[in-house]
Amino acid sequence: MIRRGYEAYSRGDLDAVMEFFDERVELRPPASSVDPEPRFGFEGVRHYMTPDLFESQSAEPLEMIEHENRILVVANVKARGRGSGIELDDVVFHVWTFEADRVVRFDVLLDRDEAMARLRGD
Repeated sequence: MIRRGYEAYSRGDLDAVMEFFDERVELRPPASSVDPEPRFGFEGVRHYMTPDLFESQSAEPLEMIEHENRILVVANVKARGRGSGIELDDVVFHVWTFEADRVVRFDVLLDRDEAMARLRGD
């Protein structure tokens, strides 16, 4: 299921990605993000995932670790800046929290230790 979501995201198929989320979903961007405020609900998540600064973006899962109702995905994220053409190629950490097979929280983190703590519920 998670891999299908990343494949859809990398194709730019946000409708397919949104099918994984619960309507009450909370998305937490990295604290260092240009806009670090949490997003809520389908509209908030879709807005965050829609390319605006980038002409292309993709994410490939490299590793997955499960713990209780959470999954940590270590992902290689690539993007190309709209207009500037600047390339981004980095590893990020996504913690997915599930309730009844739907994502209710999605954390985007830049530090593995912080991601592991979030995975454990610390």
